[in-house]
Amino acid sequence: KKITKSMKMVAASKLKKDEMRMLTGMPFVKPVQDLFARLPREDKPGNTIYFGVTSDKGLCGGVNSAIAKMCRRGMAADEAAGNAAKYMGIGAKGSAALKRFYGDR
Repeated sequence: KKITKSMKMVAASKLKKDEMRMLTGMPFVKPVQDLFARLPREDKPGNTIYFGVTSDKGLCGGVNSAIAKMCRRGMAADEAAGNAAKYMGIGAKGSAALKRFYGDR
């Protein structure tokens, strides 16, 4: 019980620090959100570009694989519907994961 309690305390402390980091980074996120909001949107079907942001290194395997999996599923669905799909990304981990399936794009 003591080990579990101390693990919970450590996790709570880490969560608090991560929340503070997230809040201090929000001023940098807002301009990017505004940029994407201003992009023109078309409702007609056609070519789709999936844009993934993953890490270059570190212990983010679950996040990186989830992003790659979502892009793969979306690209497969678009191709099944007869639309072309491409991937653009930031980060070596996501790009490496998708190159195995879609090396030509």
